[in-house]
Amino acid sequence: MSQRAHEQLVRAILVAVSATNRAAVWRQETGVGVPLHGTRPTRYGRVGSADITGILDGGRRIEIEVKTGRARQTPEQRDYQAMIEARGGLYVLARTVEDAVVAVVSASWTYRHTSALRPGADGG
Repeated sequence: MSQRAHEQLVRAILVAVSATNRAAVWRQETGVGVPLHGTRPTRYGRVGSADITGILDGGRRIEIEVKTGRARQTPEQRDYQAMIEARGGLYVLARTVEDAVVAVVSASWTYRHTSALRPGADGG
């Protein structure tokens, strides 16, 4: 699929996940830019990072990697996924809007229904 289809899916996921009111999400860009004054290109973002990043209810980090067509994760993306998951974050590989929304709602439901079990959750 085209880059345009990918960008359209990224935007649709951002809108749909935001509409759940269970996460704050934003686009995470990576690449290389050339400054206005100077000759040295500047890298921004982390190689392998997901297309969308954010915070779920309760403070858990979420990363959403968007894929279209037959696209697959790069080795750097798999390493990034392993790092996020090893530290308790949620990493979602989304090929549809539904993939992302279901993951966010499920993670939010788990947080909301287990928060009462955490020490100090009663405010005391």
